Formats: sequence, structure tokens, C-alpha cells
Amino acid sequence: MTKKKDFYGNGQGDRLIDPLFYPKGINLFLEDEEKLLKLLAPFFDLLIEVGCMHGRYLCWAIRRKKSYIGIDVVERYISEGEQRLGELKTPSDQCRFILGSAEDIAAIIHPNDLGVDVRRCLAFFPFNSFGNMPNPKSVVKSLAQSGLPFCISSYRISQKATECRKRYYRNCGYVGIRTSRSRSGVRFSSPDGLSTIAYGPTFLREMFATNNIDARSMPFSQVGMAHLSSKLFMAANK
Repeated sequence: MTKKKDFYGNGQGDRLIDPLFYPKGINLFLEDEEKLLKLLAPFFDLLIEVGCMHGRYLCWAIRRKKSYIGIDVVERYISEGEQRLGELKTPSDQCRFILGSAEDIAAIIHPNDLGVDVRRCLAFFPFNSFGNMPNPKSVVKSLAQSGLPFCISSYRISQKATECRKRYYRNCGYVGIRTSRSRSGVRFSSPDGLSTIAYGPTFLREMFATNNIDARSMPFSQVGMAHLSSKLFMAANK
């Protein structure tokens, strides 16, 4: 099987962000993900997009006068993001991209260099980017060390969500797709390198608790599930 970094680095993962392949449920999921981010917008000034690819929410942040940091492990995506910044003529102190792993977020993000209070930041994992990361426990540990408020946008583990994801990955042309359900969640994989999981809320709560993170889970859209810092959850639901 193709290694995950190579899967995205060689372009095979690009199909996952091509709207031509999105079934209705995924389009609705992404529309509602943006609504979720809009709901959280009053509570942050700096958007840190983790697993950003070429900057899914870069323009969203710029339009709302938010500062932006995009983090991704794939060099090609970071280069594309930086090219977009050049075209947009955005000041480097307002928006930038960082080549790096979510597992190292505590080392990558230095509070003194952010220009805003860490409590006014949001580490946002869009479009199930968290479920595409190979070492979730290391990511959560680093997230805890960083002290960043966060929101993880993912899928539910319901039958409806699983069927929607199956149509999506088939539309993308991946072959030999395998679905496996375990205590941790629902994973899809294929011989050509696809490997993506929607974690169950119980599994994530245990992982958060191990790292002394107080978090809540919140359903959104027909197939979506968000996992976010409890303080952020309570502020957004007042």
C-alpha cells in the first residue's frame, strides 16, 4: 500500500478535494462545515488550519479579516498555498503556511510569535483531515501541549454517513475499497493508498481525557460530527 505522505504527495489524494467527485451528502457536509466555522468566528482572531492542503479556508479567513496559518505535511500543498498568497498579495505577518506535521503542532506554533493571545486562536481540522493523520494519539498529545482551542470536523459513524463516504470514495475512482468498523471508528482503505477514518465520539473522548483535554462532540449536517474544546462549545451554544 502507498504510504500516506506519498498518497498525497504524488497527487492520488487530490481527488478527495475535487468537487466533481462529491456526492450530495459531501457537498452539504462542506456547506455546513463552513457554517460551523462562521458560528465559531467571533471567538478567534487567528485561524490555524491543520491539514490545510493548499489553504481550504485561506480566502475565508482573509474575507473576515482573520489572520491565518496553514499547516500541512505535504510540501507540494504548501508551495501551492504560498503561491496563492503571492497572487492575493497578502502580508506575510497576516497569513502564512508552514510545512510540518500535526504531531508537532506544539513545536511549530510559538505563542509569542502569533501576534494574538493563544485563547483567541482556533486550531481547525477541516474535512476530516484529522481522520487522515496516521498517529492521532500523538496529534492529540501535541494539541494538549499547545494549549490551543480546537475544532475537529469529521464524520459520524452512522450507517448513513458511512454510505455517503462510500459513494464519495468510489466517485474518486479508488479501487478495491475496504470498509472496516472497529472500536475506534469506521475506516475506509484501498490498495492505492486511501486510508481515512471517522473516529467514534467515545474513542475520542477517551483520547482527550488521557491528555487532560476537556472536549465536547456536536453533530452537524446530515453526516458530520465536530469535536471541539468545551469552552468553545459552550461559547458557541449560548
